[in-house]
Amino acid sequence: MNDIELKQRSQEFRTWLEGASVQAELARAVRAAVKPITIARIVLSQLVRMPKLMECSRASIWNSVLQSLELGLLPDGREAALVPYKGQCTFQPMYQGLVKLCANMGTVIHPPGNVYENE
Repeated sequence: MNDIELKQRSQEFRTWLEGASVQAELARAVRAAVKPITIARIVLSQLVRMPKLMECSRASIWNSVLQSLELGLLPDGREAALVPYKGQCTFQPMYQGLVKLCANMGTVIHPPGNVYENE
């Protein structure tokens, strides 16, 4: 994907994510006090950071975002990630997201004592 196509695709995703119907769906899906437009901007920033995501279907991106929000995680690359795989976007909870889920459930997490390189 060249720069011109990338900008065009990015603009298409921006228009889609900031549309009224998508914003309404995001408002219904969000658990936390996060505005739908904030979620849209988080997703857009992930698309810009990882252009391969723009090659994924909108449906797979949408499903991954909704999976993340259903768990109360933001798809920001820290709590959850949107990962392109064979032309489809997949949802992947990240370490900080798993810690957040455990904390929300009242589970205590004990971080490892020492972590060494290459372990």
